[in-house]
Amino acid sequence: MRILPSATVALAVAGFFGFSSNGAKAALVFDLTYDHCTGGCSTGVTPFGTVSITQSGVSGAYTDAFTVTLNSPYAFNGNGNGLDAFSFSLASGAGQAVTLTGASALSGSGFAITAANQLPAKQDGFGSYAYAINYGGTGATLLTFNVADDGINPLSLSSFLAGVPNGNGSVNDPSFFTADIVGKSGNTGAVGSGITTAVPEPSTWAMLILGFAGVGFMAYRRKGHGPALRLV
Repeated sequence: MRILPSATVALAVAGFFGFSSNGAKAALVFDLTYDHCTGGCSTGVTPFGTVSITQSGVSGAYTDAFTVTLNSPYAFNGNGNGLDAFSFSLASGAGQAVTLTGASALSGSGFAITAANQLPAKQDGFGSYAYAINYGGTGATLLTFNVADDGINPLSLSSFLAGVPNGNGSVNDPSFFTADIVGKSGNTGAVGSGITTAVPEPSTWAMLILGFAGVGFMAYRRKGHGPALRLV
């Protein structure tokens, strides 16, 4: 009987178990597809942008990192017309503290957390949201911020976010986010999110690839040097 090399076994086990353990931290990714701009903001480029959320930390002390990216030629609406640049709602117990991060937190960036006495945030065509970030600049296409999540559940649609009807009256396909944007033609207004999809984090892909590499190496060893594992 031949014993498999310990390194090979470790690679395979790490890869497959890495996929399982990191799966709970997969990103939630939303496309901004609903158009409630005055006259329509779409210039043929859809979606208008994406919202991605990744989670780190442990149960009861998670940090959820948001990245809001608008696709060219769209940008956040700087004048706002009394509307916030980005609005969202969290499920009960999902967390409270919202903090800007990266370039969005720098002085002069134009982004600021909307004060509690100015909430809920009303977005034209969508409804009211519990949290919002306003913008006083021009031309920004990227917004990053964190939510201190005191929930006990890993990041998931059902345990983290609360949506409102998407403006078309659909409660089965709610909008979890809205962004107030300006289009190439100068039209402004709110756009909202569509259905969510889960995608693995880069670390998950790396571990999975290692696992497959280990399995491939085992197959090569069996082919080139005879049986690598024999049941007795």
